[in-house]
Amino acid sequence: KAGDYIQLGTTSASKLHKVLADVSATGSVDIWPNLKATYSGAAVTVDNAKGVFRLTSNMQEWQIGNSSTYGISFEAVEVIT
Repeated sequence: KAGDYIQLGTTSASKLHKVLADVSATGSVDIWPNLKATYSGAAVTVDNAKGVFRLTSNMQEWQIGNSSTYGISFEAVEVIT
């Protein structure tokens, strides 16, 4: 379905992509970002899809709200090999 994430490849070669439009059983898949490599015969994971990312810096921020809710934020980029 549109908005779902899929994983192409496995282990450290896995790439995370977002499905942009609903797919029929025989149709092609419109994904973002565009493919940077050929994945012919690669595994496609639709449950618990994962990608490989790296922190952009050693800076992480956190906060505690008035209602004792906790938040954490950080920036990461995709690892491109």
